[in-house]
Amino acid sequence: EDTNHEGDMLSNLKNAEIVVENATQKVTDWEVKNLPHIASDNLKCQILQKKLKSICARVRNRYSKMCLQKDFRTGLKELYREDEDNSDAQITALPENFDLSVFCISSNDYLKLNRIKPSSDGEANTFSNSNDTEIPNLRNFVHDTTSCFCRDYSKNFVENTNDLLDRVKLLATDAEDLPYGRVASKLKRIFNKKMIDLKEKVSPVAENFKRRADAMVKFELNPSLLKGAKKGQGLAMFTVDSWGSKSRRNIYERSPTQNGLYWSTYQATVQRDGVYTSDAAGHIDLNQELLDPMEKCFSTDWQRIMDSSIRLLLVDYEKRICQIGVEFSSELDVALHSGGLEKQRLSNMISTAIRGGSLCIKTSFQQMRSTASKAQREISRVLLPSIQDHMKASYASTMVVPRGSGLYNRMKNAMRQTSEGVKGLMFDNGFQAVSKGVAGLINKLEKMIAAIAENLSKYIVTIFSICWENQIESALIDPILQRNMRKCKDTLLTEINVLSKEQNEASKKIGIEREELELEMMQVETLDEKLDHRLEEAKK
Repeated sequence: EDTNHEGDMLSNLKNAEIVVENATQKVTDWEVKNLPHIASDNLKCQILQKKLKSICARVRNRYSKMCLQKDFRTGLKELYREDEDNSDAQITALPENFDLSVFCISSNDYLKLNRIKPSSDGEANTFSNSNDTEIPNLRNFVHDTTSCFCRDYSKNFVENTNDLLDRVKLLATDAEDLPYGRVASKLKRIFNKKMIDLKEKVSPVAENFKRRADAMVKFELNPSLLKGAKKGQGLAMFTVDSWGSKSRRNIYERSPTQNGLYWSTYQATVQRDGVYTSDAAGHIDLNQELLDPMEKCFSTDWQRIMDSSIRLLLVDYEKRICQIGVEFSSELDVALHSGGLEKQRLSNMISTAIRGGSLCIKTSFQQMRSTASKAQREISRVLLPSIQDHMKASYASTMVVPRGSGLYNRMKNAMRQTSEGVKGLMFDNGFQAVSKGVAGLINKLEKMIAAIAENLSKYIVTIFSICWENQIESALIDPILQRNMRKCKDTLLTEINVLSKEQNEASKKIGIEREELELEMMQVETLDEKLDHRLEEAKK
């Protein structure tokens, strides 16, 4: 029976093998028969998978942008929260419809799609359209941002060129029949006195600016800085203890209650003055963690005062200085006319002085705004190096504790004891450094405002000094030399007229509206023509 059973099993096995071989052959025959279709389907599948990958990447980028923009606004809202219990803080630094510009770029795909990378590097991994890499969008954003600076530079350049051309034009047309002798000396005395008056008008304005700025800092910014220093001092030891907590941070998650470091990471960080990047814990900056409570406390008032209020204050005082300039030009006009300067010549000089003086004031306040913006960034950055300098002794103390069992606890105790001793001085010195920097900035801005009077005086004197400098009697000039000088002047006036037209076109293109000076000699007139013209007037 066993033999018969084994025979049946062998027979069944052979039959099964035959069935499998037949099925395999059928599958092989089917594959051979449908090989072109399979290849075509595989190609379609790859194409669809690549499209799906690109779609998924675009969806991911869109979602990432939304999250980053939301996080930005949420973080800004946290900055504006006065205290932990105030959950109704309102964002006031930016308009409600503002969204942070975010670009999720794929530079590698962009380079490959635009054939910038060699073909040996392979095809693009995700995108098939270079616009989807967002490099073009980022490039346009950068161009739009920098174009603002280009426009400002171009406008300043054209305005400066206009001013230069006006002065050349003024000298070329008003160089004859200048005052001389006692009249010239009298005009110079009047002019010098008016320049002293100008300085006396500007100086109180600069002092008033300093008083207002000092008041804002004293009553609004310094209390926030002092409050932040006390808060940082109060939370310093909690932060120091959290570094040794058993609730460890990781590269994805960190909070005040989950801020601990493993011993090896702790040691590596203190060896590098509190700054280290770990594969497990990510970027670590112990100094910034100590500073965070203080910065969060004063950052709102800092942005409001050092950025917005100071900038608006400068705008206000720019208008005041411009108004002083307008009033001064009227007074100078009256004074010089009473001193004997011919009205038409004086009108041309005053018009040129007003234009150039306005440009001088505008340029000075642009420099002030740039100085204030740069200085406030530099001042706000002095805190972190100050914290690090004070903590260096604490970091060093952890490295000299006895080795052996319990080393980590001894390191943490050393850190705590030394940090306890410097926490008060650390934040007080930081507060003093920032206050000193802000006071220095205000003093610098006051001096820059006061210096506008000197700058205006130097500019205006280049326009009016022709009335009393280089006094040469025309009778002493050789007639031939005088004729050649006149011919040169006539040629210059022709060129000036051409340049004026080109300059006006450039001003229109860039959006500068200006009125032409009403000069007597915009049309070139030779010496003989002028004599004939005067003879005709005499006959009438």
